[in-house]
Parts: sequence; C-alpha cells; structure tokens
Amino acid sequence: NGFFLFFDPRPDTAATCAPVSAPGGLVAPTAATTPTWAFTLNISEGRRLRLAMVDSAYGADEHLTSWASTQRISYQQAQDLTAKRKGRESWLLTHRPIFGIGSSALAIPGDPQWTQWTSMDQTAASQGLLGNYTLILSSHLHLTQAVQIPGQPGNLIMGNGGTQLDPPSGYSTPPLGPLTNADGTPVSPTLTPYPTAIRDWTAVQFGFAMVYPMKQANTWSIRHESPTGDPIGRCQLIGRQLTCH
Repeated sequence: NGFFLFFDPRPDTAATCAPVSAPGGLVAPTAATTPTWAFTLNISEGRRLRLAMVDSAYGADEHLTSWASTQRISYQQAQDLTAKRKGRESWLLTHRPIFGIGSSALAIPGDPQWTQWTSMDQTAASQGLLGNYTLILSSHLHLTQAVQIPGQPGNLIMGNGGTQLDPPSGYSTPPLGPLTNADGTPVSPTLTPYPTAIRDWTAVQFGFAMVYPMKQANTWSIRHESPTGDPIGRCQLIGRQLTCH
C-alpha cells in the first residue's frame, strides 16, 4: 500500500492495496495489479528503445499457482505494446525476474521438488510472450545477476539497491532449466520446460548500474558499480545475448 499511497503518479489510487475493515478487524486487500504500460526513449537518429512495464508484485516463487493465468494478461498486454517496428528495440521491465537463480541456502526443507529457479508464476505466465524483447530488467532478488537462457532475452536482475542482501553464496547454475521440478518432470503438463542457462553471473553486493548504448543497434554496455563508484562488473548486451563478468 505504501507505493500507491506515496509514489503512484495517478490520481485517486492512494487506497489501493490498503487493508479492508471487516468484523473482527482488518483483512488483507484484494490483489490489485497496475495495468501494463509502455514508453519510448529516443536513443539516436533512427534508433528507439521501447520499455514495457509489467506489475508482477504478486505470485509465488517456489511453486506454480493459479495466479499465473491471471498474470498472463499483463504479459499479453506488454507484447501488444511492443510490436516490432523498424528501428525499435524493446525491453521488458518487471519486478520479479522471469529467469532468476536463488541461493541454495534458501532451499525449502522437506520439499523434494524445490529448485533454485525463482518467480515460477511469472516464468509460466510469460512463456511464449517474450519474443519482442532483447532484455528483461527486473529486481526482487537482493543482488545483481545476469541469466541467459538459450533462445530467450537476457535477464538482468538489479535488486541490490538498498535492502538486506540475499545470501552471499549458493548460486551455481541449476542442472535443469526453469519450469522443471527437481526430479526432471515439468511443473505443469501444459508448460514446456526451458533449457538451463548457458551463462549466469551473480554479485551479492550493494550497488547500481549505468547503461550505455553502443554504436550499433541492439548493442549496449552496462557498468555495475558500488555505492562509492568502485567497479563490480561489466555486461554487454548484443542482440538478445547478455554476457557479464
């Protein structure tokens, strides 16, 4: 509720997600998802960057729920808002990553199907709707991370801005791809598991990033820095391929 109360620029939304009065006390509000929206940045002559914003505040990380079908509407709207056009590149901006690797230190005791892939509802909801993007920019995990799934846009996670960081270790590449249970079975018979990451890079350190367009279309340089400006890492996005070190 704090976001809508203090930061949402639209009028008359301050009570969105506020607790509801009921007999016996306050109860949790009904889930309220901000409609998907998009805007365009002019990068250079003949080159534009389209940014689609999807509200992914809800949904489960460790297992698939019915929220995925509700959330899918937002990703369909984002796809419509980023239809391919000459001279236009598109990124998806969303809170929960589509492809994110959590620390093995956060494994759920007694759950034999737990995997390190996080935001399972978002991964399921967006499947088949990512073809317009070269990059997915997200947060949710309290670290910096880059994940490249074959045939998909790179996923850059920037969640290291100002809260308690995630565990410092335990980010080895999962042997099986997203939407796969630990025993190798799909999380749902209606979903196709992704292959596992061909590249991933994680830095658990407070910081920020600066993104610079390179001369050629669909090429970007990303510099990760500590709060004092010391280098943490560098990334290059060439087409849909994200490489970091």
